[in-house]
Amino acid sequence: TLSLLKKGLSKRYEIFPAKHPMMEYYCVTLISKKQFKSFSQPETIPFTNTRMGRHIVLNRCVTFCGKKVCFATSHLESTKEGAIEREEQLKILFGKMVQEIKSGKSDFILIGGDFNLRDAEANRCLKECKLKDKMYVPVDVWESVGKPIDHKFTWDTKENNNLGFTGPRCRFDRFY
Repeated sequence: TLSLLKKGLSKRYEIFPAKHPMMEYYCVTLISKKQFKSFSQPETIPFTNTRMGRHIVLNRCVTFCGKKVCFATSHLESTKEGAIEREEQLKILFGKMVQEIKSGKSDFILIGGDFNLRDAEANRCLKECKLKDKMYVPVDVWESVGKPIDHKFTWDTKENNNLGFTGPRCRFDRFY
């Protein structure tokens, strides 16, 4: 848990848990101390449409060459029944991404996490982003590196049968 992470990794990483009273354990960010000279306290933004206590965590830091970087993470609403909330949460997350760059708070932003996304949901949200502002459209990291099929699935019951069934293969976890 958090105390074990801090005990084992705090010499090499800054460790930032979310500041959310309902679900603090969902999002913990580890940032290498070797790559960044300064770190700010994380900003936690609760989703207003969540049934599961979900939120965004923004971690801002500065590289040794002075570039302002923001790492954002979230664990979006789960299950097929959470699709409407999840898509809205992703749109909010993408909006924060654009806001971060346009405001000058960050030169670069990377967002990632357990988004529980289905491809159709991600595609609808990205299409809406393109319609709003062609200059600031999130880029799917897996797609940008050529869509390597051997790294597609982040939830693969053919490879990991700990749930006792096989079949579903999904790319729930994403980076933009």
